[in-house]
Parts: sequence; C-alpha cells; structure tokens
Amino acid sequence: MRKIIRFITDVILGMMALYLVVLYVPRGFQTVPYEVLSGSMEPVFHVGSMVYVRKTEPSELQTGDVITFYLTEDTIVTHRILEKNAETQSFQTKGDANENADGGAVPYSAVIGKVVFQIPFLGYIYGYLSGGVGLMIVGGGLIFLIVLSLLLDARKSHVQDRGKGESGNEVVHAK
Repeated sequence: MRKIIRFITDVILGMMALYLVVLYVPRGFQTVPYEVLSGSMEPVFHVGSMVYVRKTEPSELQTGDVITFYLTEDTIVTHRILEKNAETQSFQTKGDANENADGGAVPYSAVIGKVVFQIPFLGYIYGYLSGGVGLMIVGGGLIFLIVLSLLLDARKSHVQDRGKGESGNEVVHAK
C-alpha cells in the first residue's frame, strides 16, 4: 500500500514539476504562455492549447505572422497579420477561422508579441488548475497523499521499534 501511495505521490509531484517548467521556464526567455479560449484560429490553434508569445518589436513583424495583442485593457487576442501599415503604425488582423478581418486596426502599442510555439491541450490543464476549485482539489489531494505517506512511514518505524529492547538491540525470546 505504501509503495502505491508513494508512486502516486511521485507521479503527481512529477506532473506538477513538469507543469511549472512548461509555464515558467519560457518566461526566462522572454516568452509568455497564453491559453487559447476561442476557435478563431482553428485549425492552427485549437481551443485548449497554450500559445507561447515572445515580445517582438512591431518593426520586425510581417504579414502572415501570428501576434497576440490587447483588444481592450482586459481582452487579449491572438490573430494573424493581414496587413501592416507603417504610416499609421498599425496592423490589420484576422482569425484564421473567421470570414472577415477584425473590425479595427491594431496599433503597434497594443502588440504583446509574436506566437513562437504552442502546446495542444495544456490550456485546459492551466485553466483548470488556475481556477480556485481545481487548485484546492489538487493541493488538498497532494497534501492528503503526503500525510498518508508520512503516517505509513511512522507506523512502519513504530512496528520495527516494538521488536527492540532498551539498548536498541533486537529482543529474542527463548522458549
């Protein structure tokens, strides 16, 4: 039983470590992950994917690049550049799955960066774990497994100690 619990705990800890690496290591390379919430970029980026965006100067961006930008203060969008207008310092963008181009031009100042890669389905995990209930369930489950593992270790140690005398040597009973 103890080995099974230890294995499950190790798997969960390994998955959490991998998740943290996938989310936070790219930040050291000026790349930030964003969860894909809509199907506007299907089939390139599916809902539930995680796209990684690297800060890129607007002058380096070209028609056809996929960029992430602020549509409003609270809304972030990832769409493809259809047209670049150096005079107005803006881009015309469109979601690949959308029939029409986006309604307004995207000013250079609203651009977060260029999408450099994606990991399918990771956005679902991120969305679940970043929510309060998911975080409490995973955290509570992990704490439960760790406490259970410690209790089993203590029980095993107690059983082993019961067979020893005061000197710490094993007590042998003669018949």
